[in-house]
Order: sequence, then structure tokens, then C-alpha cells
Amino acid sequence: MCVKKVLDWYDGPVLWLESRGGDQTYICMREQEDWYLAAQVTPEEKESFLEGKLDLRTIYETHDCFAFLPYFDRPIYRIALPKDKITEKFLPSPGYFYCQKESEDIKCTW
Repeated sequence: MCVKKVLDWYDGPVLWLESRGGDQTYICMREQEDWYLAAQVTPEEKESFLEGKLDLRTIYETHDCFAFLPYFDRPIYRIALPKDKITEKFLPSPGYFYCQKESEDIKCTW
């Protein structure tokens, strides 16, 4: 997978877009320092999220995901997590809408 865009940063990437050939796009969220959660989204879902119209939690609640445990910037373990197996502790807080921070005039909803 290839990182296409970092969306949020706090002592390293926290939320980013990855691609894997063609139209396969994943929204990835760092859960802890040593692993991250990835959900494949459609081009329409990606655009809705980037426009601030789709809640991040909804993406993870409605998609099967993968947990990646990286080792020196390359995933060594990829664990499938069906949406019905993703527990509350792995989900982002409700109301996390992406807002591109280009101006201080923009009010973001986090």
C-alpha cells in the first residue's frame, strides 16, 4: 500500500489515505503506535469524507476492515476484521468529520 495523503497528524500520521492499485482506496487510522486500522472505501465515500459529509465512525462501522501491524514502514501482519467484530474500543468517537485546515476561518467539527 502507498500513502497518498496524510489527513491528520499528531507525533506522526494519525489519519491518512492509502491506495493499493487502481481505485482501491483505504482510510487508515492509527490505533496505537504499533498498529493501524484500514477500511476500503469507494471513490464516492472518499470524496464525501474529504468534503466533511461523512463521519469517520460510520466508515468503520459499515465496512470490513484490516488491522496492520507495521515493521519498519512495511506491514508484516494483515488481520481481517469483519465489521461485526470491530468493538467500541477500536472505533473513533462519533462526530469526527474531516475538515481541511487551510484557513483559521474554517470551523472544524471533531
